[in-house]
Amino acid sequence: NTLFGHRFPIHQIKRLEIIRGPGSAIYGGLAELAVIKVVTLQGEDLTSGLPGKAAVGGMFGSASGKARGAWSALLAADLGGDRKLTAALFSDDGRRSPFTFTDFDGSKKDAGELSPTRSRMANLGYSSGAFSFRGLVEDYRIQDPSSAAPATSTRSFSSQNADLRYGYQVNKDLTLTPSYSYRRVTSWAKPGRERTVQRDKGGLVLGWDVDAEFSFNAGVERYTDSASVGADSAGLTGVTFDGDQRVTYGVTGAYAELTYKGPVNLTVGGRYEKHNLAGSAFVPRFALTWVGGAFHTKLLYAGAFRTPNVQVFALRAAANTKIEPEKTQDLELEAGWQVGGSITTLTLFQTKLDKPLVYGTLGYSNGPEATTKGAELEWKWRQSWGFLNASYSMHKADSKVLDWSVPGHDGNFLGAATTKLSVFAGIKLGSGFSLDPSLTLLGERYGYDYNATAGALALRKFDSALLLNLQVVWNQGPWTASLGGFDLGDKRPGFIQAYNGGAVPLPDSGRELVVKLRYGF
Repeated sequence: NTLFGHRFPIHQIKRLEIIRGPGSAIYGGLAELAVIKVVTLQGEDLTSGLPGKAAVGGMFGSASGKARGAWSALLAADLGGDRKLTAALFSDDGRRSPFTFTDFDGSKKDAGELSPTRSRMANLGYSSGAFSFRGLVEDYRIQDPSSAAPATSTRSFSSQNADLRYGYQVNKDLTLTPSYSYRRVTSWAKPGRERTVQRDKGGLVLGWDVDAEFSFNAGVERYTDSASVGADSAGLTGVTFDGDQRVTYGVTGAYAELTYKGPVNLTVGGRYEKHNLAGSAFVPRFALTWVGGAFHTKLLYAGAFRTPNVQVFALRAAANTKIEPEKTQDLELEAGWQVGGSITTLTLFQTKLDKPLVYGTLGYSNGPEATTKGAELEWKWRQSWGFLNASYSMHKADSKVLDWSVPGHDGNFLGAATTKLSVFAGIKLGSGFSLDPSLTLLGERYGYDYNATAGALALRKFDSALLLNLQVVWNQGPWTASLGGFDLGDKRPGFIQAYNGGAVPLPDSGRELVVKLRYGF
């Protein structure tokens, strides 16, 4: 539960892998609507085409005269045999926005002066054969520009993370992978009112290639969340856990999935999980795919759930009220065809939330159902000169959750555009240069904003916004440099609250010019 901002070192990321749709059957209660895997740069990425095993880089950006800067360092070491070590450091100082806005009480606030951010991160990895370790330490601090928090109130988000796993090869067809992960997160912290959560998680995964057609995966997990709040939080509603300053929750889960690869590909699986306070949840997963020549189709039905976290229990609408896991049912039908270097895909989907976890004026509770129906058309084209990707998506909401709904516009969710057009390209220019343009057209949105006539918050329609980004990249030996800009048209779509929570939209950075430089050695 953190705020947006220039927090993640994207120039240390190798790639993002996104699995759209419910992933709870395999990944549990934090994968309700999608799974996103962040793959960071490793030693082999640093040395590709370079003479050594290290890289340093920096970035400078400016939005309406308000500057931000960042630097990073990456190191890879081959320790002999199959032992490898990677390390990375990242530092970023900036501001979330340089603009002035009107807060919910009618007062003018200068986000450029009241919203500084500071991010520090260290990442360490070690591998030896089937054993791997990854550790990450992070400290992110912001200053909240809204009237709800004094300008002098700095909020801290810090975490310490560690993952260990060992892939034991029983035989050529069977693998057992025990793992342990540690997470300690302090969020929305100010002196004396820190909320700290520690998660200890252990698991065992079995992977079995039964034969050329069948494979089987299964796993068991157990984790414990231990939470505490600062000494100054005693008796504060919405900060403590029904008056207690410490609490512990336990979750046990098991899953299994069988895959068949033949004339058609079939996947059947499910997951069962039990939370000692929120109760149990079971979700199935069924996927059928067929490929015939240039055409392919996919049918997916999957259930998912969202496990209530510590923040939900601390901010319950009524003390000691039972909070159940949020349930999801997702149905998708996909068809695609490939012609030459291009592939076109059409996806129809329906996602239904049952007993969603809703944050309202009184806190969290399980709300009535909400459904989204929509379609996405995607086209990808790859050639020797580069690539071009384009997609258009649309959806219609049917929500009985009043805090998410738009009065008089039943097909909309607050803060969300019902249509979106995206175009991305990568063009090789030669001599080490490449051009990376992108375009995003957001449809109309609705949200609550301050109305000077009424002297209070009122529903408002926000016009569609065309966002243009452009980056020129140069690679030459150990050097990589780029010059680019974000939101070149200075449309400033802003961040609209996705529920009726009494807050105005916060401004974004608007047009921003960015220079990056990296050197490997």
